[in-house]
Amino acid sequence: MGTLKDPNEGIYTTNTQKVSSALTHFKIGTSAGNWASDLMQMALAINPPNYGTWDQFKVTFEKQFTPPASQMEAISKMHSNQMGTSDFATWFQDWSTQAR
Repeated sequence: MGTLKDPNEGIYTTNTQKVSSALTHFKIGTSAGNWASDLMQMALAINPPNYGTWDQFKVTFEKQFTPPASQMEAISKMHSNQMGTSDFATWFQDWSTQAR
């Protein structure tokens, strides 16, 4: 059994081509589209344009778009943790009051 090949390997051969192409697939008017638009503006503001590497893009994407199930799991774990002798909700309320 061989390794799967990227079908676009011959089309998108540079980081700029890979990242700029990926950014065009985000729907305009959504938070993802706004995120992609912001990245494109930053890349195009540099002369010559610099989109970074494909690996950097993947890391940035994963940080921006954490799957909801993972997010809910993290929130659940956070709320079930003890903060000293208090549960999270009590600790957070105390912290919020002090922070103000």
